[in-house]
Amino acid sequence: MRSEVQVKLEERCIVQMATPRPRKKSNIGVLEILTDGVETSGLERFYTTVFGRQYYSIMPQVIAAWCRRSGHRVSYATYYGQARPESLLPDDLDVVFVASFSKSSALAYALAKLFRARGVITVLGGPHGRSFPDDAQRYFDIVVVDCDQSSINDIASGKCDVGSIITCGRKAFRIPPLAERYNDIRTASCYFGRSFRLSIVSLLTSTGCPYSCDFCTDWNNPYSLRDTGDLQADLEFAAQRFPGRLIAFHDPNFGVNFDNTLSVLENLSPEKRNPYIVESSLSILKPKRIQRLAATNCVYLAPGIESWEDYGSKAGTSGRTGNEKFSKVVEHFELLGQHLPGLQANFLIGSDADHSEESINLTKEFILRFPNVFPVLNFPIAFGGTPMRESLRQQDRLLPLSPIFYSNPVITHIPKSYDPIALVSHMIDLMELTASRKLFVRRMRASISHTTRIVFSLLTLKLTSYLPELREFSTLLKADRTFLNFHEGRESSIPEYYHWRLDRRLGRLAPLIPRSERQTVLC
Repeated sequence: MRSEVQVKLEERCIVQMATPRPRKKSNIGVLEILTDGVETSGLERFYTTVFGRQYYSIMPQVIAAWCRRSGHRVSYATYYGQARPESLLPDDLDVVFVASFSKSSALAYALAKLFRARGVITVLGGPHGRSFPDDAQRYFDIVVVDCDQSSINDIASGKCDVGSIITCGRKAFRIPPLAERYNDIRTASCYFGRSFRLSIVSLLTSTGCPYSCDFCTDWNNPYSLRDTGDLQADLEFAAQRFPGRLIAFHDPNFGVNFDNTLSVLENLSPEKRNPYIVESSLSILKPKRIQRLAATNCVYLAPGIESWEDYGSKAGTSGRTGNEKFSKVVEHFELLGQHLPGLQANFLIGSDADHSEESINLTKEFILRFPNVFPVLNFPIAFGGTPMRESLRQQDRLLPLSPIFYSNPVITHIPKSYDPIALVSHMIDLMELTASRKLFVRRMRASISHTTRIVFSLLTLKLTSYLPELREFSTLLKADRTFLNFHEGRESSIPEYYHWRLDRRLGRLAPLIPRSERQTVLC
């Protein structure tokens, strides 16, 4: 049975097709935005140039491959702060596809205006288009919630009306083989035309997700395993053309169909197994499976713990919360550390299920206990189309912020178990602990691989560059009563701080998003 959120999304995401016109060959641009502005600090710019650029996505490359199959001329680029983003694609485009997260949506909107001024048809896809199609429609000619090859061909050939919101019902589709994405992967991941230790090849073993976490935009995206023959062909191609390169599997939960997926990796001879990194659920990672991951050259694993009081099905701790869940998770990570040279743990700080000090203290204890595990700490974000956002709306806890402000630091709703000052203070404490010199030394001395040490160093650098902004946010909450009132739901006007931060991020492009357009909250 469909949920209310899903029904609402389907009602507003109706494909409005134009009267059929003859297909034409177009000049297509595909641009993925990987950073949230054109003005960044020196440390942040260094991080995005060295490592952040490797977070490129698969779907923009899939779009490029589909368009090339139809005979269109395609230019592909990723933007991570290296140049003027509008200069990364040719001037004579007919259509530009832009992929963006919500944190970079303001930059995407500004670029849409620049491309439109050139007479280019603008199309937005990616997580922001899926989460906030109505808001994005103000700036883009076409917004894609989800797609398949046919719908992309219609857009590229000029068969979709301006003003369309495209959805295909999240049907499974066939990923173009790695060979078709070869040049785009080199564009995205190589440094000065050459690959290095941190250059990543992105792959998928599945699409969708079997879980329904209320905060996740994939909560209602049906899980579908990729054809094992296609996967094996990609792995063999990677071994031949990208020998020794890191493969990053972008599955939200790698190995849900564990035996089928691992058997493909095991069919490769050991010398053909590229090192690979995955994000997976602890519930999947049984002892024998961990050994199989290690044997097939898994070098980095990132499970989601999320909260000590919730999301137990993913962590393999159903029915356990607090100290009980902690003990079970600790036991699991101790086992993982015996077999895998790189580990990460993902946390949500401030979920509704958290019980204030207890959850924070358990997270601190986990961080101190495992210097070989890098903790990634995030506030829950109320992304559009999720059960979490709908629940917050019904409870009147959703703050009146346009999604263009959803770039850290930001709190998108009124917390349930913490006041805003306490929540931000807890996050600062956890991040300062994670980035502390003492823990960094322990981390570098831990039994981890050399590549993992490089990754941990870069992640620590990113954290160090972000902490001043978070401390600034905390100071405002304590010193500015109007700012605090907004985050407690007592004021509705967007605080000046958010405008200032947006102007600073966009730099010379800030006038393209005037304040009169920032007040609109459509979703």
